[in-house]
Amino acid sequence: MVPGIKKEILSGKTKKSSEQIAAIAKAPQEQRRTLTENLRLTKVYDKKPPNFNQNIKSIAAEMRDLSTPVTDESVLETLQGAVKMFIESCESTFINHQNILVCEENCQKAFEILEKAKEYINNLKEINNNAKNKSENNT
Repeated sequence: MVPGIKKEILSGKTKKSSEQIAAIAKAPQEQRRTLTENLRLTKVYDKKPPNFNQNIKSIAAEMRDLSTPVTDESVLETLQGAVKMFIESCESTFINHQNILVCEENCQKAFEILEKAKEYINNLKEINNNAKNKSENNT
């Protein structure tokens, strides 16, 4: 274990879920120190990232309000919020289920899943480059 972590957990200075602490006990001995050190670095979410419900409610309210103009800026802000929620969801998953990144098989599956997001971004870049090239050839 990491010096002082037990005292921090018992005193409430470091608040972690029982699942996070149990994941350390289940991990191989050589990985326990790293997982324990990570307890100090990570924040705990309940089931959902902070402000999740509020974000959904505000988005829904904007969608109902037909007088709200849909601008490129508002669409980009929505995209930015979606990406932020995606990242927070991933953080929450890996914080609350640390064994996913410890177990080689689960880690590989996680990376395969996340690779789809990377492929999507690369496809968008390719579409963008093709549109630029087409536009340049037409001038």
